[in-house]
Amino acid sequence: MPDLFNAYLNDFLASSACLSWDDLAHRQEGFYASLAFGAAGIAYAHWYAGYLGGDEIRLAEAERWIRAALAGTRHRLAFLDPRAPRGAKIPPWAYLYGRNGLYFVRALIARSRDDRRAERRALACFAELSRTAAAGTAELYAGSAGCLAATAILFEHLGGESLLELGTELSIKLRQNAVLDGRGNATWTGLQGLGLAHGAAGAFLALLLWSAAAGSALPHWFVPNLRALLDTALHSPERFTPRETDGSRLCKGIIGPAFLAARAAQILGDPSFLAAARDIATLATAHLPADSDLCCGRAGCAFALLPLARQDPAGPWRKLAQDLALSTLLCDRADWSLTGLYGGEAAIPCLALNMTFGIDSGPPCLDFIAHRGW
Repeated sequence: MPDLFNAYLNDFLASSACLSWDDLAHRQEGFYASLAFGAAGIAYAHWYAGYLGGDEIRLAEAERWIRAALAGTRHRLAFLDPRAPRGAKIPPWAYLYGRNGLYFVRALIARSRDDRRAERRALACFAELSRTAAAGTAELYAGSAGCLAATAILFEHLGGESLLELGTELSIKLRQNAVLDGRGNATWTGLQGLGLAHGAAGAFLALLLWSAAAGSALPHWFVPNLRALLDTALHSPERFTPRETDGSRLCKGIIGPAFLAARAAQILGDPSFLAAARDIATLATAHLPADSDLCCGRAGCAFALLPLARQDPAGPWRKLAQDLALSTLLCDRADWSLTGLYGGEAAIPCLALNMTFGIDSGPPCLDFIAHRGW
């Protein structure tokens, strides 16, 4: 199995190293720059390979791609689909969809290349946009929860007082924006459902990651509300998505809550969350995705299972994640209409790296960055 992942990984890295921003712009329709769909996602994949392997050539390639993404942000389709309704616009603070994700990747690459000046500039831009996001929606992919999750990941990886200050500020704001009913139940206005991408599960994940990164206490309502969310995923999964076959989609299915529960079990040291993760994952994987991507497909399901596999080594999760990862390699490169992490091929080399190095971190950019032997 490692030989298959290595062969794919080397082919992807070599092929994308031969491409340019102009090639990408001719290859796909819109979404040229973002972490989710475009050049920043390619930069992240090269950075992750360089970071894990200590490979300066990969880090240099990551630098080339993130510079291209940043230079291309003024293109009218850098973050937009040309088929989107007129007036539709991705806000710059959106983590996975907008400009803020580019600064996130830029900071990681700069630290790995010991370019502290570039790192400081990237973090300053990231902080400015993240503070703007705090006044908007609480969703994970494009709102304040995403900025908090990204801050937690950066702080755990890079450290620093500026990130600690930013994360504390964003966490307080997200907690304050929670709407508590008379029974203490928490939600956030403006969210779409309960799923990880655009719903309440994403806000819970962001608060959990920040608590783990900074060692800060969670609000009193966090644990009981998280239990209620997980109970809904298990017993009323139709509230996440009415289609049973969508249950294993990371974005809106119940596999996202399974990943969230596994992380909660590890961070909070509560075995009941591990039991919930097992039960929800069993239900979610009864119907596996037909697509291969990270957001809606098999790559996302595989990533979501890895933290559970680490904590429940006797379970079927690692084998299932491996089978799902292998199945993504069957998608021909020409069939990928997008290039980034969440809608394109760039997630697959990250998944291959996790499998090759035995790393059990969850979805890239939504979980802490692992290292060899993690």
